[in-house]
Amino acid sequence: MSNKLTGVQDINQSEQVCDVTALKCPMAFVRAKQALLHYQTKVFLFNDDVSLYNFCQYLDKQSILYKKNAMNSTFQIDVLQNERNI
Repeated sequence: MSNKLTGVQDINQSEQVCDVTALKCPMAFVRAKQALLHYQTKVFLFNDDVSLYNFCQYLDKQSILYKKNAMNSTFQIDVLQNERNI
């Protein structure tokens, strides 16, 4: 089930994914950041290079560790841990 406002999709009760592949910057970045801050989302899907770059820059500035994986034309960002305990 997807929340159309945030772009957050429930995978199961303990994990969520934020799929913003249908959006372009700046909305993809804004929705991903909201999902991170408000829903503690750990998995993000991007296909917009600008949004991907901006989100990774934001994570770096916040000292949030992450892993980036390429899957065809989509990139997956997995948040590993951070100093703010998001």
